[in-house]
Amino acid sequence: MPSPYFLLFELIIYIQFALCLRHAFKGGTANLLKLGFGILFGVMLVVNLRLAGVIIGVPLADVNRLLPWAMAGLAVNIVTGLLFFLAAPDQYTQNGAFMWKMGLVLLGGLSLLYPTMVEEETDATFDILRAAVTRKVMAGCSLAIWIGVIFFGRFLPYLGME
Repeated sequence: MPSPYFLLFELIIYIQFALCLRHAFKGGTANLLKLGFGILFGVMLVVNLRLAGVIIGVPLADVNRLLPWAMAGLAVNIVTGLLFFLAAPDQYTQNGAFMWKMGLVLLGGLSLLYPTMVEEETDATFDILRAAVTRKVMAGCSLAIWIGVIFFGRFLPYLGME
């Protein structure tokens, strides 16, 4: 039978190892969250600038081929965000900024679908003026939503504590 001092020493080593793993995992999760959102926001920036007519000369179908990358970035953010939420649910559920962020993420996820529903300007019956205004409004709203997600996510520790 090992001595109690040995068992205590072994317990301390396991606790230190667990704390090291926790710290490494938390940093890795935060980095994955940032990487996923960087991919998501980068793709949405390009797609929405194309929809708004800022980027010209690139067919919409070619830009839309980037959307699976945005969806993958959103999936990474959902998984890593869920891990953060499960680690400290009270910290997030009591925060009004978190609720705003989740609402904006939901709207942003829906805004991922809009570029797939837009037709190319080749149809003879296409109303270019009305479509251009609609596209610009949708692109601006989508970018505003994702910038809002960045704002509320970055300022979660400072905003909305009740």
